[in-house]
Amino acid sequence: MKFTSEFSQKNKILIAVVMLIIVASTIPVFFDANMTGNWQAKLIVLTINILSLALLCWIISKTFYKIKNDSLLICKSGPFKKKIQIKKIKRIEFHNGLIIPSLWKLSLSDKGIIIFYNQFDDIYISPKNADKFLTELLKINPNIVIPTNV
Repeated sequence: MKFTSEFSQKNKILIAVVMLIIVASTIPVFFDANMTGNWQAKLIVLTINILSLALLCWIISKTFYKIKNDSLLICKSGPFKKKIQIKKIKRIEFHNGLIIPSLWKLSLSDKGIIIFYNQFDDIYISPKNADKFLTELLKINPNIVIPTNV
């Protein structure tokens, strides 16, 4: 079962601004009188900016969470991928805010869940339909602790 990521309006605006900054920083390079004839520098700037835009687009278009074979949770965001054994998930906490206390953040939103698994590992994700996502996880591993006071 595949779940797409929540994409908050705040993050859409932030990503649009970052993309505009990348594009805006590319344009002056081609009109700078000091760089006339310096095609290598122009090529480097253009390459870095195109790769940055491509990475952003890849992350936006390919962020999802998939439950595979009723045993594995696959979290993917562009080139970043994490596989988690569902039976090793200990606890899940809801989180809302820009500062996220997790090392792995494969999410497009500031509202999501933190999954704690293994001994000290955690990951932050934001499935669009969090209730259905949690229901599916609890079917596979009913021992997952979800605090109710949050």
